[in-house]
Parts: sequence; structure tokens; C-alpha cells
Amino acid sequence: MKNYLKLIFLIVALAAVKFAYPAQITADVAQTAGKNFLLSRNIPAVDFQLAETKTIDGQTLYYIFNTGSKGFVVVSADDQVLPVLAYSNESDWTAFSDTLHGNNVRGWMESYEKQILEVKTNDIPASEDIVSQWQLLLSGQFVRSTTTVVPQRWHTFSESVTRD
Repeated sequence: MKNYLKLIFLIVALAAVKFAYPAQITADVAQTAGKNFLLSRNIPAVDFQLAETKTIDGQTLYYIFNTGSKGFVVVSADDQVLPVLAYSNESDWTAFSDTLHGNNVRGWMESYEKQILEVKTNDIPASEDIVSQWQLLLSGQFVRSTTTVVPQRWHTFSESVTRD
């Protein structure tokens, strides 16, 4: 029993050390996190391929993965920020960013880029929630949703509200 407790303590200590210092997330690690995120939402991760890597001044900020023709997931390249920045199960990244929504998506992603660069530049530590999300997605020990919840959408990008 005593050895068992020592082993548990060692595992917890190693995990704490690993997440105590910021780490650059590789494309392979991001792919694992992205797949697990989609699976946790009952979205099939079929034909999962890297579509884009966003790098500014030699710093990788995020990865975008397509899931065939019907979805994508944007995963941060730094464990100091939320792991999943965006996802869809309606269209791939190219159709979403270029054809459907153009300038709005570019502005939205530029906002993420500025925030990630600020976190990296100022070495802002990850919150406990962010650390927990990374740990769950990378361990694969997430709670899979048992029901499908359809999000209520009032507007999509590029639509304007008409006021009477």
C-alpha cells in the first residue's frame, strides 16, 4: 500500500511539473487534442488532416485540422491558452474561411493571434481550467456526450441584422 501511494504521488508530481512550464505544442500533440475534442462531442474525426499552421515571427500559434469535407478544429500551439479555439461540423476550414465568411473569419483569427502572442510574450501562466482542459484532451479520458445538443444560431458570419 505504501509503494502504491508513492507511485501515485510521483505521477501527480511529474504531471504538475510538466504543466508548470509553458510548452510549445507540436502538430502531432495538437492532432491528438483535436481528435479527442471532436470525439468528446460525438463528431467523427474521419480523414483528419493538417490544413494550416499559423506562424508569426517564427512562433507557431495554432494548427487547423480538417475532418474530411464536413468539419474542422483549430488547436492552439501553446499550452498556456485554451486548447481548442474553434470547431465546426458543417464545413471544412477552406470553405468556412475563404468562401463563406472571408473578412470576418480573418479578423476573428487575427484577434486570437494577438492574444496568443501576448500570452507568449508576457509569459502569462495558464489557469487551472486551461491546464485541466489540456490534460483531459491529451489523456483521452473525457466524458463523451450522450446526447446531441444543437446550438441555437441567431446569425452566421457576414449576415447583418435588419432593424425595423
